[in-house]
Amino acid sequence: MRTKQPVVKRMLCGVALTIAAFCTAQTKEALGQSAGSGAPPPADYATFTKGLTPQHGLFTLWRKDGKVYIEVSKAQLDSDFIQTAVPGNGLGGFAVSPGLPYLQFPSARIVRFSRAENKVVVTWPNTSFIATPDTPAARAVATSFAPSVIATAPIVAQDASGRLVFDASYLLGDVLDLSDALRFIFDTDKKPGSGYRLDDSRSYFGQSKAFPENVIIEADQTFVSANPPDLFDNVVDARAIQIDVKYNIAQAPSLGSYMPRLADDRVGYYPNIQLQFDADNVRERNVREIVRWNIARHPMVYYISNTVPVEYRQTIRDALLTWNQAFAAIGYPTAVIVKDQPDDPAWDPDDIRYNTVHWLTLAYNGGYAQAGLVWDPRTGEMIHTSIVVDADLMRFGNLEGIYYADPVRTLTGASGFAASEAAYAADAKTSAAFGLSALWASD
Repeated sequence: MRTKQPVVKRMLCGVALTIAAFCTAQTKEALGQSAGSGAPPPADYATFTKGLTPQHGLFTLWRKDGKVYIEVSKAQLDSDFIQTAVPGNGLGGFAVSPGLPYLQFPSARIVRFSRAENKVVVTWPNTSFIATPDTPAARAVATSFAPSVIATAPIVAQDASGRLVFDASYLLGDVLDLSDALRFIFDTDKKPGSGYRLDDSRSYFGQSKAFPENVIIEADQTFVSANPPDLFDNVVDARAIQIDVKYNIAQAPSLGSYMPRLADDRVGYYPNIQLQFDADNVRERNVREIVRWNIARHPMVYYISNTVPVEYRQTIRDALLTWNQAFAAIGYPTAVIVKDQPDDPAWDPDDIRYNTVHWLTLAYNGGYAQAGLVWDPRTGEMIHTSIVVDADLMRFGNLEGIYYADPVRTLTGASGFAASEAAYAADAKTSAAFGLSALWASD
């Protein structure tokens, strides 16, 4: 036994050294991953794209194995683009409607793509707090207000020119924050188990489109609830709802090409509000700029969608063109132009160059029309607008009688922009019904 102890010790020491070496190697590998990008080296661009069909536009899009990839040039890195996100379908009137803006997402955000080793960092930079560039105030703002990093996406391919391709699968996450929107819409806190969550296993990419000034990536996302809200009873199987989210990334206007105009409280405009930190001897830091179309650069051209009933198209055209009377007074008699959607398969309402008028058919809470504005949050310059008109708006005007009146309503409990807008539309509809009934009664 004594003669065997040194051998056993040597064996044990050898095992210990082997384990230590293995653990050290694993630790180094783990440290290397945490200190580095954590993503494998990008493949050769030509190898990755071989046999694939590109979608050329503002960005080139690639599709492979059920995924969507975005290609960016070296010049597009660290540049400002405008991103929007809207539902592509709806819930029949339960707050979520096709193209509805402002649902848990502002009209537009600035988005940037930056490189960090073998990943692309997707950032929403701060645009609400401003100062003149390259000044002490600007440096103070930059360090005081953090940007939002939405994702880090692996770079899957690159070439010698600096062109790179990265995985856009982060868009399959709940970037639009629909889970929280559905929680608010249906007040699911009052019913245990009725809250919705994103089901990754039933979410996937829908269509992707590339145009000269924007790209569209659709995420078909399924939200599930173990105990759906009661208002869905007998309407739809609401245990699993698929909402198509359209992510739109567009070219941002060049800074300096547009002169912002300060808003005036005496005139009703959508304001673009920022806090200005250039000076301290001011009563308030708020800078309220008008959200407006740059008529000096180009007219506002509307296309009446082929979803609009034929009998209403001329009325919509006349209503839009009426605005030219106001613009003519300042030298722009054709500021607004109205066209029909062309019978051309190449024409697409998702192309941000086209402003459109759409028609909605809702089963509940309808009877409204709304403009979805997209503007540059840095300046207030409007770059796109779409108008949605709900069929119930016309149906109500054709009703022969209204048998209820509830003119006294308030916005109590309406929290948030979308909710207050919905409450306002409901009040307006009720008030109009009361007025119409009163007129008929006095005839």
